[in-house]
Amino acid sequence: MGTFHSSKKWRSRSVRELTQTDNHLAGLLRQASGYEHLYRQLVPLLGPELAPQVRVACLRDGELILLTNSPAWASRVRMANYRLLAKLKHHKDNIQSIKVRVIPQKQPPDAAILRRPLSESARKSLQQFADSCTDKNLKAIANSLSKHKGR
Repeated sequence: MGTFHSSKKWRSRSVRELTQTDNHLAGLLRQASGYEHLYRQLVPLLGPELAPQVRVACLRDGELILLTNSPAWASRVRMANYRLLAKLKHHKDNIQSIKVRVIPQKQPPDAAILRRPLSESARKSLQQFADSCTDKNLKAIANSLSKHKGR
């Protein structure tokens, strides 16, 4: 839902209302819908193991760009490239080529970094803060943190 400012009052607007007044937004929604439709066509061609690893990124000038999260999955898609092109050659957008790009997933922070013990100076600073704090809840938290020894 979006909002519309009229006479200093805000009112909610449906997606339909927004797309009727914003051609750019309507175009983006049509494009996203087209990519989703193309992905649904790709799923049976890719198979149950590979399909969840692939996303449609873009279709421009007959070139379909697919995304994977690892080089291994990208290689598997590239090996299936000719088979996919043969099946998609009658697609309404006239797909001529397929490119695969790897977009790695963000890795969670290293567990060793998260478990690093407090330095002595950090512990002293926390204790000084706790000693000077007037809020009893904040004081208790700072005291507890200053006594933390890490793992």
